Amino acid sequence: MKPFILQMAGESGAGKSTLALAVGEATGAVVLDKDLIYGPLIDEGVLRMGMGGPSYAVLFKMADSILSQRLSLILDSGAFWPTIIERGQMIAERRDARYFIVECQCPDTDEQEKRLTTRTGEVSQPRSRAQMEASLSRPGVLLTVKEPHLDVDTTKPLEICVRRVLEYIGR
Repeated sequence: MKPFILQMAGESGAGKSTLALAVGEATGAVVLDKDLIYGPLIDEGVLRMGMGGPSYAVLFKMADSILSQRLSLILDSGAFWPTIIERGQMIAERRDARYFIVECQCPDTDEQEKRLTTRTGEVSQPRSRAQMEASLSRPGVLLTVKEPHLDVDTTKPLEICVRRVLEYIGR
């Protein structure tokens, strides 16, 4: 079976990482989390908040390497910049892999705020809706995915969300 790239998309606290890990477990795909690159680079003083570009360069270099090994992967990042989807599509084409996008949504803003304020994780991740909204107000940020994709309401049970993604990617 052809390998795939599954690009996660959506706001912070929308459930991207939880769903990415569950789909990775169900498919055997490698999950690459951009914040596991970006956060440590901030901690080490190499980057500052708002300088995520270099972490995407590393993410896509790793993605290309993984696909070159004929392994499927899930890119766990917000996909708020056009180049994120373009680069993923380019790598998929070069490596003869299928490319899919899943946009996670948490329509319950109280639940999203709870997810953000109680999360543990990297310094690069917002800890409130106010922080997230400030980050999303930067020029050039895409608030919705224009390419064909699957929308997933992550307030639904995880197993239902995983099943929808597996159907979407043909697994």
